[in-house]
Amino acid sequence: MRCWDCHYCSPSGGPGEYKCTAHHKFGTFDPDCPACSHFASDDAEGDCDMCTYYDSGPYVWNTSGKCTITGRKVNGNSPSCSRYVPD
Repeated sequence: MRCWDCHYCSPSGGPGEYKCTAHHKFGTFDPDCPACSHFASDDAEGDCDMCTYYDSGPYVWNTSGKCTITGRKVNGNSPSCSRYVPD
């Protein structure tokens, strides 16, 4: 698989420029690179906020929750990862 096929690949603004929204990086990359470990296909099972391991914090509208398995900050609207367990 290539970055081009990934859910997180999106146009960066300039012609032929792309960014990876999984890492919130705004630099450009070659979409023909091999997919990385954060690759998620468009058929991901759900959003992070529908996962048992997602902790949104004290506010329902908090978009900077965390994954209780890894302790990493994650947006609740992000596609689920391989550890997804329906809530």
